[in-house]
Order: sequence, then C-alpha cells, then structure tokens
Amino acid sequence: WVQAMRVMLFEPQFAGHNLVYARHITEALLSHGIQVTLLTSRQAFESDEFRYHWSDISSNVHVLPSDGFKTKEEGRGRGIRVQGPSGLWSSLRVLYQGLRQTNPQHLYIPFGNPLSHVLGLPNPVSSYLRRHRIESEIVLLFGKYSYPHKDFNSRLKQNVALRLLSRGPWRRIHHIVPHAVATMHQFNKRLGQIARLLPDPIDPPPGFSKIDARKQLGLEPSAKFISLVGLVEQRKGIRDLL
Repeated sequence: WVQAMRVMLFEPQFAGHNLVYARHITEALLSHGIQVTLLTSRQAFESDEFRYHWSDISSNVHVLPSDGFKTKEEGRGRGIRVQGPSGLWSSLRVLYQGLRQTNPQHLYIPFGNPLSHVLGLPNPVSSYLRRHRIESEIVLLFGKYSYPHKDFNSRLKQNVALRLLSRGPWRRIHHIVPHAVATMHQFNKRLGQIARLLPDPIDPPPGFSKIDARKQLGLEPSAKFISLVGLVEQRKGIRDLL
C-alpha cells in the first residue's frame, strides 16, 4: 500500500483566469492519483467563477475556503486584496495556517507574483516550508526586473528583486515570459537552476463561426466591436482606449 502524494494549491483570487488555471493543474494532478487541497478565499469559493469552473471536480478535491481576505474596494475591480501590506499579510497568514492544517508534501502557487519577493525575506511561511522539507513551486506572470534598466536606481531595484527571488524557498520558479527567464538565468547560479519557461495554457477555441458567436452573444451581425479579454481595471487602459 502506497500513500498518495499530498499537494496543496494556494489560489485565493477568482477574477480573470486564476481559477481556470488552477483547475488545469488540479485535473492533471488528479489524473496521477494525487491528493489535492485547494487553499482559497471565501470570496473565490462563493463566486460564479468557482461554480462554473470547479463544480464538477470540487468533490474530488479538499477545498479550504478562508475568511482571512478582504474584498477590493469598489472601483478597483473585482477580486480580493493580495497586494500592499494588508494583502500580503493576509496571504502570509492564510498560507501559514493552511500549511499547518494540511501538512502537504508539495506546495504550488499558480499566481505567485504578490508573494514572490516577500517570501525571500525572513518569514514564518518560508521557515515552515524549509523546516518541514515541503517542495514548493511558484508561477510568475510578469516582473519589471525582466526589462533593461539603465539608471542606477532601476538597476538597484532589479538587483534586489532578483536576489529576493533567489532567496525564496522555491524548488522551481515558472515564468510565462521568455526574457524574464533569460534574465534570471543570467543573474546567478541558483536562479539559473530553478527558473523555467512555462507556456501559458489556454482552452481550445469553441467550434463555431463568428456569425454563430455573434448570435449567441446577441450582437449585431454586421457591426464592429472592440472587446477586452481580462480584468476590467483602470490599469488596463480601458479609458484611454475608449
């Protein structure tokens, strides 16, 4: 008798592609007989996105919804607060409690940007991961450190950001941007060993024509439309586009 491997996914966000991506990972893990725990927020657990993307597989997963996150203020988009001091503190506290409660063998953070640098500093989460020898992986979607910097202050910030990444508890850092991976490989030996390019997964397109799609969405067949794929947030430049 062999005990199944225990993996915990930490994904508190629900707006955008976050829960879709977590589902892709979970389906792959379940196909290998791995025990999966999804540590998420109460807001995500009660969202329409969770019901749509997770309703048919949630019974095969141990879902831990936490009440430790605050919803974003009105006008700042949908989702929860994971940035800034209060958002980071909430993430660290919930993640630490989840690790102690479930005792996983492996931790996977599908959207790791908010925690990627703070976990390179002394903190209870990184200490717990190292002390209990829990393998950890993180996925990064962006990073200013991956672009050329000419002035001293920018280069200093880049150096600090990459150094914090290399000091984190990660066994593997996945990044969806090729030049970000190249930058990490050039920075030091450790990042060169653990940073890997990860193609961003997408679902196959639906098998119907543009005309059928317009009918399904209730759009005029001959009119022109501009669509936005992603979160409706000010930083996306929607106002400038309009």
